[in-house]
Amino acid sequence: MTRALQVEQTASRTSRFIKEEAPYEYHLYGTKDVMHYRVYGETVNAPAVYEKDLYNQVQNFLYKRAMFGLKIYEQEEIRSMHWQKRKRIRKTHKRAQRILNTWKQEVMIEVTNKLFGTLFSKSPFVKDMLEESSADSEFKNILNFTDLGISKDMIVAKLVDTGVLPPDYYALK
Repeated sequence: MTRALQVEQTASRTSRFIKEEAPYEYHLYGTKDVMHYRVYGETVNAPAVYEKDLYNQVQNFLYKRAMFGLKIYEQEEIRSMHWQKRKRIRKTHKRAQRILNTWKQEVMIEVTNKLFGTLFSKSPFVKDMLEESSADSEFKNILNFTDLGISKDMIVAKLVDTGVLPPDYYALK
């Protein structure tokens, strides 16, 4: 078979365009606006399901600045920023991280105390250990917020309560 004939046969076959699969196989092709589901060889458009953000642009900006510090800015913006503003952003970011780290430790201690308290309820050593457990400011907790069951709303509430975010944060427009 010549090369031209092979190319022609390959170009005209339908398997290049239509994938023949078992009917129980589902394929998900995601785009920004619409999810395309191929079910039994038929493409169906379905609206994408996104989690709606409850906060506006100003609120999200303040939240991100507290969480990520100067990392949210471009280098050009950082260079043009006044040195006192950079210092204030760094200070707020460090304070937020310190507060959240301590909070994550407290949540973790609460979970482990429940676990050890139920498993070893009669042990005097465990009872003493549970009473002595407290958060350490030097320890860096590397667990995710999602693993600890902490949502963005809970983080925002904690940062507002501790004064990292302004008290009128929820009313900002």
